[in-house]
Amino acid sequence: MLLKPDFAAATDRAVLAEAAARFRAIFRFAPVGIVLADLGSEAIIEANDAYCAIVGRSHDEVMRHGWKNLTHPEDVGLSVTNLDRLRRGEQDAYRMNKRYLRPDGEVVSGPSST
Repeated sequence: MLLKPDFAAATDRAVLAEAAARFRAIFRFAPVGIVLADLGSEAIIEANDAYCAIVGRSHDEVMRHGWKNLTHPEDVGLSVTNLDRLRRGEQDAYRMNKRYLRPDGEVVSGPSST
């Protein structure tokens, strides 16, 4: 029996690994804040350094807090409403000017796309 190596599968794995590496680099070094969050909960899965700087917290702090705890209390309701629409499939994305509350009480704002 002669076994042929599966070059297509190896190539596919290499292409996927390369794409994943590019994504990680773009995510990490982007000059804008990026967060990966679980739509089913308040959990933040990952955040880049720019986002941590915006909210004035370390990466560890951001990861311990849910996104609701980092969002200005007056913006939480609109964020929840928009996320509910995403979950129900009523919209594919949304944009809003979102405020964040830093630990020292300073409010910062900027555009948010989900």
